[in-house]
Amino acid sequence: MKKFTRNLAIGFIVICASQQAFASPSKWGMAGCGVGGSMVYPNQPGKIQILAATTNQVLMQTSALTFGTSGCEDDPNQVASLFITINQVALKKDITRGTGETIASLSQIYGCQSNQELGSELQKNFQNIFSKEEKPEVLNKKIQAIIRQNDQLKKTCQIASLTA
Repeated sequence: MKKFTRNLAIGFIVICASQQAFASPSKWGMAGCGVGGSMVYPNQPGKIQILAATTNQVLMQTSALTFGTSGCEDDPNQVASLFITINQVALKKDITRGTGETIASLSQIYGCQSNQELGSELQKNFQNIFSKEEKPEVLNKKIQAIIRQNDQLKKTCQIASLTA
C-alpha cells in the first residue's frame, strides 16, 4: 500500500508539472503564472518549479485565473496581434464603416475609453492601415501608431503609454 501511495503521489506531481510545461518561462518560471508561480515561489529557478506547478494545480489555478488573483496578465501587443490574426477580414470591414464588434473589442484590448473615437480615426486612416497585405503584427503596429498620433486617443488609450 505504501508503494502504491508513493507511486500515486509521484504520478500526481508529474501530471501537474507536465500541464505547466508550455507556460512562458520568462516571467513566472516553468510553472507558469498562478498562485505557485507568481506568489508562493516567485522567480525561483530549478526543481522548485515542480512544487510551484503542483501548488498551481492544488490551489485551483482555474479559479485564480478567473477571479484575477493569480498575478497572470497578458501582453496587450500579443493579444492584439492574435485578435487581428483571427478577425482580420471582419476588422477590415468594420474599419471601412468606422464601427463594429471588432473595433469595440480591439478598443477594449488597447484600453481605449471610446471605441467610437477609435473607429472614426481608423476609418480615416484605412488606406494607411491596409496599404498592402500585411502581417497582423504590422497592422497592430500601424494601428498603435495612429493612436499615438491622435492627441485624444493618446490620452484615452492605455496602449499609447506602453512602449512601441
